[in-house]
Amino acid sequence: MTHKPESPLSILFLATEAYPFTGSGVLADMVGLLPPELARLGVEVRTMIPRYRHLRQRGPDTQVLLERLAVPLGGQELRCNILESRNDHGQVVYFVERPDLYDRPEIKGDELGDYYDNLDRFTFLCNSALRTIESNGYRPHLVHCHDWPTGLLPALLRGPFRRGGRLQGLRTLFTLHDSTSQGLFPRSKLAVTGLSEWEFFHPDGVEHWGRMSCLKSGTVYSNALSTLSPSYADEIQNSDQGVGMQGLFHQRRHAMRGIVNGLDYQRWSPARDSHIASSYHLGYPAGKAHCKAALCQELGMDPALAQRPLLAMAHPLVKHKGFELLLSILDQVMAQDLGVVVLTRGGPYFSAPLEAAVHRHPGRFHFVMERSVAQLHRLIAGADILLLPARYEPSGTMAMLAQSYGTIPVARATGGLRDCVQRADATSGTGFKFQRYSGAALLAAIQQAVAFYSDQPAWGQLCLRAMAARFPWADTARAYLDYYREILAEQE
Repeated sequence: MTHKPESPLSILFLATEAYPFTGSGVLADMVGLLPPELARLGVEVRTMIPRYRHLRQRGPDTQVLLERLAVPLGGQELRCNILESRNDHGQVVYFVERPDLYDRPEIKGDELGDYYDNLDRFTFLCNSALRTIESNGYRPHLVHCHDWPTGLLPALLRGPFRRGGRLQGLRTLFTLHDSTSQGLFPRSKLAVTGLSEWEFFHPDGVEHWGRMSCLKSGTVYSNALSTLSPSYADEIQNSDQGVGMQGLFHQRRHAMRGIVNGLDYQRWSPARDSHIASSYHLGYPAGKAHCKAALCQELGMDPALAQRPLLAMAHPLVKHKGFELLLSILDQVMAQDLGVVVLTRGGPYFSAPLEAAVHRHPGRFHFVMERSVAQLHRLIAGADILLLPARYEPSGTMAMLAQSYGTIPVARATGGLRDCVQRADATSGTGFKFQRYSGAALLAAIQQAVAFYSDQPAWGQLCLRAMAARFPWADTARAYLDYYREILAEQE
């Protein structure tokens, strides 16, 4: 017997983060911003996340939906509370309350690394979602699972929870936010999940090079898959971005769809941004020059840069974002009489050479290690060009917000960056792209952008085209609604 969807279509989002409650990246934005747009299309969406420490201390008002709910974990049953609240749009949000698992200062780990019991924590989250559906009057048509911490849920539906009842016919969609983050754990920890070794721990199941992978679990056992851009969906099937799973991704290609995320124009619009020195918009673009002057003054940079290109890069200090490419050509870039600002956070891997560059190029190169949200807004508004030389990039969010501010992306043509940046020429396009992951290719793209900048009327038109580009969450919602309907139609 299958469960046919009734009106309205009902979806449960399961994740570790959701804006505005917790998290600040692409995952949190998608889980927090996509549901309201789906609701405008007539879809009922509820969301479930853990109740972390900061949510206990200053989170939204909640009421107890299920008290002392029994949830299996590693051969035993633990109790938790399922708390209910609503977001700013009136949609239901569930919080899983189990202090020994979730009352932590961070979501997945701290400066010492990942929490040692993350498999327990996120297995419990998946089990809690399924037990809530079994125990509550709410029965979704589909569970939309996000990222590896929720990847066990599709397997659990085919293992410990396959007995039927309210879960019979429940469909799953698993969104791969980053194929390199795979949720890998020793084989010995499989017992925590409740999945039987003979049935699930093998090359066609959750086993990945001798360990268990939660990402692989979601990929193998979900009814359907999605990624954050069409190009990324293709790349993880056909390159080393699949991180050893490209064969599996290719095998499931007909059940995979790349859907571009949206941008929150309430937060990322120069017309209403309270963090920047001057507002501006398509009808009044002059405010961007004021933002550039204010940024240079704030950072103590050469005022002459008002007439020269100001380049920026804003990413964590991790290798795949392309910092080694920039460092390999930095002196050649600086020889073009321009400014560069790097706003970052994270480990010290690249910090020493970046600090050395500050001394070599005083007043024209600036390096800020501890970035804040306000700083990021001011940087994007004040820069002329945003460097995005990533080795891989699942979404194109940084390119989207750069364009919203009339800041021109120089991006490697990969993943979401390929899909969100249109190559510029004299009359069309929104940015500059390069293909090969090398310093020489990045340098050539920067030189092309700098040459374009020298024609200020043409550059002004390019900035206006970039600002006019739009990536609304409403478009993403329509694409997901079509996909949900296809997934559910397969079982009829």
